[in-house]
Amino acid sequence: MKALYLTALAGVRRLLLPLLLCCGLAACDDHVNISVPVDVTQAGQSVSVDFDVIASGGYQFCLLFYTGEELEEMNRRFELYGRIYKPGVATPVALRLIKDGRIFMDKQFNAVGSQGTMSAHYNGVNINSAIRNIISPWLPAGHYSARLTVLEARPQFAGIETYFHVSNYDPKI
Repeated sequence: MKALYLTALAGVRRLLLPLLLCCGLAACDDHVNISVPVDVTQAGQSVSVDFDVIASGGYQFCLLFYTGEELEEMNRRFELYGRIYKPGVATPVALRLIKDGRIFMDKQFNAVGSQGTMSAHYNGVNINSAIRNIISPWLPAGHYSARLTVLEARPQFAGIETYFHVSNYDPKI
């Protein structure tokens, strides 16, 4: 009797496991997490990313600044990046967002401060970085193209890896 039970249980697992894996992978399909390098030390530098929004939701457009390895260097860099209540060196940027071939948003921002840190992935490398939020809009489903342009040179950031980052954003308040 016990052998029959174990055989039936194995059969259920064989059927259930692929179904659960497919459901889990389908849930990950709509996740956006894109990082591309941008040079904020020169005005006019632009980067573009394309992505699809499957279901309406919150998205974050931000700059990521590599924090460095040594404590002294990290402290020096955070003086540039700022904190939540300390603006640091402002980074003027323009963000143009195209949805399904039409301009959805075209605005200029004076990005300041740092809203915390995160670990981002670029070319298979894990990058610890400070987050400087640009905007966190609610986006309806569609195909998007985002273009970030640096409006004013910020030579203070020379030698610091900087990334334009787009991702799903759903803060739990």
